[in-house]
Amino acid sequence: LASIIGNPFEVIKVRMQSDVTKYSNMLKAIHCIVEHEGVSRFWRGLIPSMVRSSLLTASQIGPYSWSKQQLKYCMGNDN
Repeated sequence: LASIIGNPFEVIKVRMQSDVTKYSNMLKAIHCIVEHEGVSRFWRGLIPSMVRSSLLTASQIGPYSWSKQQLKYCMGNDN
């Protein structure tokens, strides 16, 4: 869900950083992208972003559980 909401802002940010003269502010960037490339351009790269987020989250579950168990053991709290 965060990728779907955040991706358009990421596209705008990257465009503004790459061409300061063409995209002088956020509204100008939105207008230029919609006019020349269409609204769907805001979600370009969404699938790789979602896959990256999913893999990152999945890779954190195991270490988090292990660390939590170790801390509970060290603190003397076995609940």
